[in-house]
Amino acid sequence: MNERATKIYFVPVGTGCVAGCRFCQLAGCRNSKDRTLESLRAVIERASHGNYSGVEFSSQLLLLDIESRQEIVAFCVERSLRVSVQLDWSNVALVSNAPEIKEWNFLLSEEDRVEEQDLVEQAGVRFTVYPRDVDAALEFVEENKFIHKKLHFHFSPYSETHPHLSVREIHFFIEKLKKLHPEFKVAPPFGREVWDYRIDPQLGLDSSIGPRFYSAVENSKIEFSVIIPSFNSRALLKNVLRHLAQQKYDRKLFEIIIVDDGSTDETEQFVKNFLAAERGDLNYTYLYFPRNRERRRGDGNFRAGIARNQGVKAAKGKYLCFLDSDIIVPPDYLLRLKDLHEKFDVIQNVRLHLKNRKKNYAVSYDLVDPKKDTFVLEGSYWGKLFECSDWQSLPFFWKYTCTYSLSLPKELFLAAGGFKKTFVYYGFEDTDLGYRLWKMGAKFHLSKILTYHLETDEDRTEYRKSGLERHLVLSKTAKVFYLNNLDSDIFLHFYSMMGGEKGIKYFFKKFISGTTKRLEAQWKRLKLEEAPGNG
Repeated sequence: MNERATKIYFVPVGTGCVAGCRFCQLAGCRNSKDRTLESLRAVIERASHGNYSGVEFSSQLLLLDIESRQEIVAFCVERSLRVSVQLDWSNVALVSNAPEIKEWNFLLSEEDRVEEQDLVEQAGVRFTVYPRDVDAALEFVEENKFIHKKLHFHFSPYSETHPHLSVREIHFFIEKLKKLHPEFKVAPPFGREVWDYRIDPQLGLDSSIGPRFYSAVENSKIEFSVIIPSFNSRALLKNVLRHLAQQKYDRKLFEIIIVDDGSTDETEQFVKNFLAAERGDLNYTYLYFPRNRERRRGDGNFRAGIARNQGVKAAKGKYLCFLDSDIIVPPDYLLRLKDLHEKFDVIQNVRLHLKNRKKNYAVSYDLVDPKKDTFVLEGSYWGKLFECSDWQSLPFFWKYTCTYSLSLPKELFLAAGGFKKTFVYYGFEDTDLGYRLWKMGAKFHLSKILTYHLETDEDRTEYRKSGLERHLVLSKTAKVFYLNNLDSDIFLHFYSMMGGEKGIKYFFKKFISGTTKRLEAQWKRLKLEEAPGNG
């Protein structure tokens, strides 16, 4: 297994700018207000509890007096967090004024040329370039050869105020660079996610939340932590919890963690009442993840992956079992997973959708006939996975990773860095996790355990069960997936979903064509009904 992923927590320190920094709008350097020492310590504590390797501060940290900076650095070191400062290369002279800072991330434009070789050779120095033009970026790489091993690329096609490359141009640049310098690796930002100004700063991406209520079985030694994110799905959630309470697995060996992602349908009281009879006999924890504004499906407030991260913080088990709030499992579910984890790291199960919507709020697993009562949604895609004998034999098998029912060791999840927090639209946050787990060398296995998906009302989906809306939402997160990894395989597989002109036009044309055919069919039926002899 490869080494633990580096995960850096970025902290914009203040509202101002240091000596005319050129990258504030692209790198998220400015905060909405100036941070006090107390608020900086609170952010550092958040990073410490969030499985981060280090903290990177914006250059405004250099505006603090040396005693304050030393205090902040010591506070980080006490929590085993590495410390770095992000600084515009044009202000490199400021480095000599901050000897307590041992790591630097210098921001470069395509016009910059790095000549200070002594500084480059220092262990804690790295560079991040923000390309805006393909030819200029190629020339930059050619003329800054001795920083190649420390160079990272931050492509930001989200900006509305600065020139930027499209995802297609980024791919073209990477492929051209491969031909010119086969040994050169185009690396994404070091330990950080691509900054996206569209993300609401009040979304609570790294909040720490305590339990609203919980139950503990005496002398428990938790092996499995079943984590269920839920948003306004109390009726379905009740059935999911009922099936988990019926597990044949020793109750001292597993726990259920419900992460309420800001529900407004009284899920909390509903679940509390339902689980009251199990208090003291079943390990469970209920977390409430509040929201600062109303949630509308399809908006930029999707937090399923982030909610799962919250559940992991509370998890005590050796293994994490992610389960959606509309998935029911068999009584021997955890028993079978336990045996499979003796051989494999990442385990995903077969998902079948139930046909009869009326039964779904109370349907029992053992009353479902999989041949008569179920179907495979998007069979042309998921059928390839569910019918294969070896998941890892499929080309680019990581792309099927999905957290409707996925389990893996907690240590492996933390080593991979957890779910990325910039997936605030529906889709790809679990694909991204699977990709990183594959890069680490994890062993994947498709279990033949059947899980059943409870059919939901149309307005519960992120895309209102519209193929066009689903495509438009996925176009946002496919781009996030690609930009944070910069892998050509990701681009080639998912370009049609990245907002590329061909993909959108093709899909829109297909949508219009289908609508036209439906209208024509309806018109023909009306004409037949109006014809003589049909009254």
